[in-house]
Amino acid sequence: MQTLLVDVDNSFLYLLKETIEKKCPQVEIVAVVNALDDIIEPAKLYAPDLVIMDLQFPDTCAHQVLSNVAKLDAELIIATKNECFVREAVEFSVAGYLLKPIKIDELNSAIQHARKNLLAKEENKKNKQLIQKMLTQMHHNEPIGIPTLDGFDFFPVDDIIRCEGMQRCTRIVTKARSNIISSYNLGEFRRLLEPYGFFSPHKSHLINLSYIRHYKKEGIIIMIDGVGIPVSRNKKIDFVNQVTHL
Repeated sequence: MQTLLVDVDNSFLYLLKETIEKKCPQVEIVAVVNALDDIIEPAKLYAPDLVIMDLQFPDTCAHQVLSNVAKLDAELIIATKNECFVREAVEFSVAGYLLKPIKIDELNSAIQHARKNLLAKEENKKNKQLIQKMLTQMHHNEPIGIPTLDGFDFFPVDDIIRCEGMQRCTRIVTKARSNIISSYNLGEFRRLLEPYGFFSPHKSHLINLSYIRHYKKEGIIIMIDGVGIPVSRNKKIDFVNQVTHL
């Protein structure tokens, strides 16, 4: 577990670091800081799994300290001389509450509790991703009904390459056909298809991100059907973020 130590008392930090390095091999100390403002950089650099800290800082209440640390999405162990922070510890579900001078068995117990919490979070994250993947695959393979000018056309979402707005109608381009005209406007298709990996790079276009062939730096997306789709200036950053996280 990558761990950040935070305390205004430098002598305590040194002793705690030395104790952990000798007695807690599962813990890797990535940074030791003695001011709240100094947490920011190591937090960005290492994204620590665990923070061990006191809550007594000048001109800062314990609740505010915990609120800021909670944003790191790390497990927290409080190490302090006082018992007055128990209410805050319960509110923020900390992994351990240790009173100074710290006993090694209590420290190990708190670290093991933090480790169990981290493993549970990771397992929960994996389960959510698996469920989402299963639902996405199922939805992409299931036929959907697209209202056309003379009825409904049914085909899987995965067959759709792109949609093009045409006044009050929408042209649907699929892997098999390119002349489907729907009575839905493009806004309806955005609402319907964006949850399935579609992106609107321009007010008149909606594309399936799985069928991009090339992106030109001047702001043109080339789809697998060879058509170039413009990217609006205010959509370029969103588009790059989308395709770099596919």
